[in-house]
Amino acid sequence: MTTLKEWAGVVALVAILLTWAIPSPTLVVGASGTRFPNGLSTDSTSPSSGQVRTTTFTATGLSTLAAATLSGVATFDAGTLHSSTNSTSTTATSQTLAVADLNGYDTVILTPNTGALTLTFFASSTASSWLPNAGDTQRTCFLNATGTAAATITFAAATGIDWETATSTDHVVGTPAKIGANELGCFIFVRQHSTATTFDITAAFMPFVNAD
Repeated sequence: MTTLKEWAGVVALVAILLTWAIPSPTLVVGASGTRFPNGLSTDSTSPSSGQVRTTTFTATGLSTLAAATLSGVATFDAGTLHSSTNSTSTTATSQTLAVADLNGYDTVILTPNTGALTLTFFASSTASSWLPNAGDTQRTCFLNATGTAAATITFAAATGIDWETATSTDHVVGTPAKIGANELGCFIFVRQHSTATTFDITAAFMPFVNAD
């Protein structure tokens, strides 16, 4: 007659075999991190596959984001560092900018290697996907990195690029927008009201001159 102890041994053996036979879930929890491949939700919305949702997020160390979209107001208690820089040099004396020369850059460091350089902007019709919505804004500064006094950089507008300059500067209407050697000039680009065929951009320019 089979005893209770023998039945207990059989049940334990079956449990062990089932543990080996059934694969463990893909959830990995350990010192290297916690991963939720199917998403994690702490609000009332179920996450899509591979998505993480939460009402709050706190990082106690350095966090690196390849891309992020913030739908609310961002508060930076420790300030911000803008380090998206396009650094290049040219032997040209005249050149047309491409959207890729500006898109997403905080600073463009440009070194003219031949002499004075004229940079002409692209037509706004070729930049319909850059600053796509009315009011979208990007601020970009150009640094003339040459030490040669004659190697100035002059900016020229193009079709659909509406030029504006600060009235408190010497660069008033009718005079070139120019930065000299080791000088800085900053643009604020704002997408104007756009339609299916109109993509005008306001380019507000503020130049700075050496003061020492």
